[in-house]
Amino acid sequence: MPLPRDLYVRIYVSVRVTDDVTSDTLVVCHVQAHHITVEVTMSLSCPEEVYRYIGGTFESAFDDPELGPKLRRAHLRMRFGLVDPDCVIHIDSDRSEVRNGTGADVDPSLIVAMDAETANRCCQGRLDFPSAMARGEVAARGDINGWLELVSRNSEFARMYVETLRREGRADLIVA
Repeated sequence: MPLPRDLYVRIYVSVRVTDDVTSDTLVVCHVQAHHITVEVTMSLSCPEEVYRYIGGTFESAFDDPELGPKLRRAHLRMRFGLVDPDCVIHIDSDRSEVRNGTGADVDPSLIVAMDAETANRCCQGRLDFPSAMARGEVAARGDINGWLELVSRNSEFARMYVETLRREGRADLIVA
């Protein structure tokens, strides 16, 4: 049987980033006739990395003189649930709090769920959120307007997140 003209192959492999850090990596191969395109995407590999990079950026954002007041005015109470790795971050902008885990006492006005690779792209402003929702990559319930503004391509939060990744030696997670 002949192969289809366009074929996508997704492979997950574990890659050693440093001596003590490994990361699950998504390798996407796109085969078109006689041409093969390979895209390698690094991903957050454990809940601790999610909390450190995404949660840590939210904590820094609350302390930022420009972004902190914007976050507080947004009255964002969000449950940010991720899979692969499974973890939850609660953001309460009224209290300027970021909590990890499922046991937070915040009644969320927004619930967002996605995989960690998608969350990484989202926090960098590299995700078309409405299209990702339409494709089923992201599920959201509640008022997403404040969230969309926060993670837009040119947002201060996206800049802070990318700076956090660079400062922590995880430039491999930065999406071009």
